[in-house]
This record gives sequence, structure tokens and C-alpha cells, in this order.
Amino acid sequence: MVVDALLEAGHDVATMVLVNGRFPEDQVVPTDRDFPLRDTLDRLVRPDDYLPPWHRWWGPMIEDMLPDDEARERVLCEARPVPRTIFEQAIPAPKLDSEIGVAFLAMGDMYQPSYDEAKAQGWAIARIDGEHLHMVVDPVLVAGTLLSLVGQAG
Repeated sequence: MVVDALLEAGHDVATMVLVNGRFPEDQVVPTDRDFPLRDTLDRLVRPDDYLPPWHRWWGPMIEDMLPDDEARERVLCEARPVPRTIFEQAIPAPKLDSEIGVAFLAMGDMYQPSYDEAKAQGWAIARIDGEHLHMVVDPVLVAGTLLSLVGQAG
């Protein structure tokens, strides 16, 4: 987790903003909670136990998320194969003290359960109408929303 790495390196962290992701639960293995994802990854795994670049997992859905051809190409050219085993590793929840503000930014409804949990926990929350990669589509809106959330959480 980025926050833990920053804290371990001696940096001050005022706020953690979770953007379109799962609400942190300590030591959760992603594919233990998301059976459709596990099945998708199992179908895609190559003989070398690597997965193809992430955008090849979702087919034409990527064009809907990134409708601008040039922006899509800039993002997708950076995608690389990843080991299948990466999705079998337990993810630690960040170790935050009570002075670190927390916030959640949802882009669309993809992570509604996490958004609801963040709201129930009293986190600063915001929702942008958009897709999972909306930071590429409208970086100014996303950056402004993130700054607003940091202000609310702090």
C-alpha cells in the first residue's frame, strides 16, 4: 500500500484517498472475494503463468472507458503482462493512525459497496459520473475532486 510505504520512509501523510477500489480489509486475497475475476484470470493465463496486459481482459469495454483514440493508445502502450500469482497475494490494509484523514472517490457505480462502506465509516466521499479510467478522460475534474476530498478529510 502506498500510504504504508510513505510512512515507513518517514514521510508525513495527512490524507489517504481511495480511488475506485475495494474498501481496505486486512489480508484479503482479491480472487477469494471476486469469483468472476478469478474465473476471468484463470481463462486468460498464459502457459508462462502470466496474464496478458490488463486491457485485453475486457475487450471493447476499454473503448467505452477511453473513447479518445490517442489517449487510449497512450495508456494502453504502457500495459505489460503480469504474473497470475499477483492476484493470489493477501493485501494488507493500511496501518493508519487516527490523525490521517480518509476519503473515497467513486467514478461511476463500479465500486458501490466500497463507496457505501466509506460513507458508513464517516469518510469524506465523492462520486463523479464516469468510468473506471475517468482520470484520463477528464483529469482536471478528477484532480479538482481529489483536492476537495483532501480538504474535507483533513
